[in-house]
Amino acid sequence: MPCGLAPEDGLPVGLQIMAPALGDDRLYRVAAAVEAALEDRWGGPLLAQSKGLPPPAAERRTGGFRGVAPRDTGPDAAGGVGR
Repeated sequence: MPCGLAPEDGLPVGLQIMAPALGDDRLYRVAAAVEAALEDRWGGPLLAQSKGLPPPAAERRTGGFRGVAPRDTGPDAAGGVGR
C-alpha cells in the first residue's frame, strides 16, 4: 500500500504488510487503519498528490478500449465448431 512519496521524484513509496497463514482478515484491518490514518494526515489519497504519475485511468479514458476489436465468438469464429 502507498505510504509516502519519494522526495527525489514524487513517486509513491510502498509499505508491504504481511500476516500469518489464514490471517487475511487481520491484514485487511491493519491496512485499512493505516490507510485511514495516512489519508487523514495527508488530507486525501496520496496518489492524487503524486507529481510523477499520469492521471488515473478514469481521467485518461475517452471511451471503451482503443485498438481492440470485439471478439467474435459465433460458430464461424476461428474455424467454427467441429472443424
